[in-house]
Amino acid sequence: SYLKNAARKVRVFTPDFNVALLVTLLFAGLTLFELPPIFWVLDASESIKDRAAHTYGEPPYGHAEESPLDVFTKRMGLDLEASLEVLREAGLAVEGRRETLRAIANRNRLTPQQVYETMEPGLRGDSSEEPIGSPVPTKLGRKTLAEVSALLGLKTGRAVAILRRHGISADPDDRLKDLAENNSKTPVELYELLQD
Repeated sequence: SYLKNAARKVRVFTPDFNVALLVTLLFAGLTLFELPPIFWVLDASESIKDRAAHTYGEPPYGHAEESPLDVFTKRMGLDLEASLEVLREAGLAVEGRRETLRAIANRNRLTPQQVYETMEPGLRGDSSEEPIGSPVPTKLGRKTLAEVSALLGLKTGRAVAILRRHGISADPDDRLKDLAENNSKTPVELYELLQD
């Protein structure tokens, strides 16, 4: 066995194992405390995501581009038939209500965001459907309580008071992700608490 030496005794802490353990602990520590150079990699990843969001736009909800058109319009509170008509009038080839935004975008050489922007203006008021749930902002966990308060039209002090009423101690500069983790909740749950 590879754990036994020539004398047939079990040895766990071999030189190879010690080096591997040291490297593992080093990487874990650098990641845990967000220290360079590991933090640079994580920061670069965030920058790439932000640049892509700036270039292609933010989806109104997670993986919206994979939703069939009928589900997407219902979720966004848009009128399906009016949306189909607007897309066709804009010269976009659309096969029908079960087609995804991504498929429409690919066929018409656009981004899913551009397809959404084409059908969205003026259609929200024509819908008899109410949006399914309130659209949750993207990257909610990265936003501070002050930023989320501004999105909801709340004064920051009021947001802090709402959370305190639910047993959550918060400061305006706290990120929603950190608040959620410290209180066994998700950022979306905190967002919903602030809406009530």
